[in-house]
Amino acid sequence: MISFAKQVSTFIYFAVFIALFICFAWLFQRPANAGALTNVQIILSKTAPSSTQTNIEYLFHVTSTMDATNCTATSTQSCFRFRLNFPTTSTAGYGWGSAFRVTSTIATSTNPDACSGANSDVCVSASGTGGIVFNSNDLVVVRVVTSTQNGTGATRDYPNRMDVYVGSVTSVTTGTQIAIRFYNGVFTTPGFKPGHVEGYADIHGLTVSTAKCRQFDVFQNGCFFDNIDYDTGSSNVAIQEATTFTATVNESMTFTVNAVDAGTSIGTGAPIVTNIGSTTTSCPFGTLSPFVPKICAQRVEWVTSAAGGAGVYVVQDGNMSTSTYDIDQFKDGSRLSPTSAVNWASPTGNPGDENTWGHLGYTGTSTDAAVTGASLFASGENYAGLLTRPGLQANLDTIITGNLNGQIAYTSAPNASEVHAYSVYKIEVSSLQESGTYSNEIQYQIVASY
Repeated sequence: MISFAKQVSTFIYFAVFIALFICFAWLFQRPANAGALTNVQIILSKTAPSSTQTNIEYLFHVTSTMDATNCTATSTQSCFRFRLNFPTTSTAGYGWGSAFRVTSTIATSTNPDACSGANSDVCVSASGTGGIVFNSNDLVVVRVVTSTQNGTGATRDYPNRMDVYVGSVTSVTTGTQIAIRFYNGVFTTPGFKPGHVEGYADIHGLTVSTAKCRQFDVFQNGCFFDNIDYDTGSSNVAIQEATTFTATVNESMTFTVNAVDAGTSIGTGAPIVTNIGSTTTSCPFGTLSPFVPKICAQRVEWVTSAAGGAGVYVVQDGNMSTSTYDIDQFKDGSRLSPTSAVNWASPTGNPGDENTWGHLGYTGTSTDAAVTGASLFASGENYAGLLTRPGLQANLDTIITGNLNGQIAYTSAPNASEVHAYSVYKIEVSSLQESGTYSNEIQYQIVASY
């Protein structure tokens, strides 16, 4: 008769044998190629702490072949899953949102954009070994699941992870580099950890794992698993204070007056042609004959660092005159401003009005596209009368505000290269103009807006 103790002992041996058999069978059914992802790198576009929206890129080499599969959000076809796990420790609290918080719904696109961020917030690309070339539509993101989406089960229980589901039309072999890129600042970097020391980075560990879904469950925002090929890897990212650069650029300005030879064509279309050569300090009109106009010009050049650009103006100290007589402003002694400039007209020569016996006018133009404002004073060969030098309490403010009162040209923004303009002067007298030697002075003003 077998004793009770021997029966128990036999039962125990039998149970141990069954357990060992089950364990060996389970081990043989585990994927033999599961292991650690290699060359794991995590790159941030911004590493400053808290409320800084950043792009994130995961790079890693797979150590298990991932067979070609496909899936959609509404089907039960199999596909790849990349799982990203995030740390939760930061001064913002605990749980999803405290570290690398997703700031909005992540947009996916079935129209591949070569992983440039043009068509979606997230994309997955691959580059194989041994000359394998993956096309842009080989790996397509079809679903991104985060704890910010309504869900149950695994999605609800694990709030610090994100699952990226990808369909593929080609197998991803061992050694292939995978790149998961999140664009358009959909993540927010975490705040500093408690006890953070300025200048010392806070280190956060992030992990990534690969898996193959046997069946995607659209209701659970997840997939069922059965003998899954599963690899994992991890890396660290550093969050630290940004370094601020400061610099000052001092105000600068150069201005030069240049001579213009006789016979110089100025402007386009029907250009003005000078018949008097100038120097840097004079326009010698010489002897004037009735109703024979003389044209003289100077070229002004400037460079300025002024953010608002600079306006160039010309004023006279008074009409051209002798000790007794004068040659009036264009036209016929009634000064025209640049905004009301008209085509050149000869003096009317009215015997009863000495203002009509002779006049002097000017126009401005620029050959540089950066210069705006008066260009031959709007159109054609239009002329205005020179503004008499303003007094501080008179119309100087009008000039500074750029009201085109006496303006030659204006550049609306600083220009790295030289800006230049021409100031053209035209004089004509009638047979009634008194004889004598006439003169006056003009001066240029450059008014910059810093």
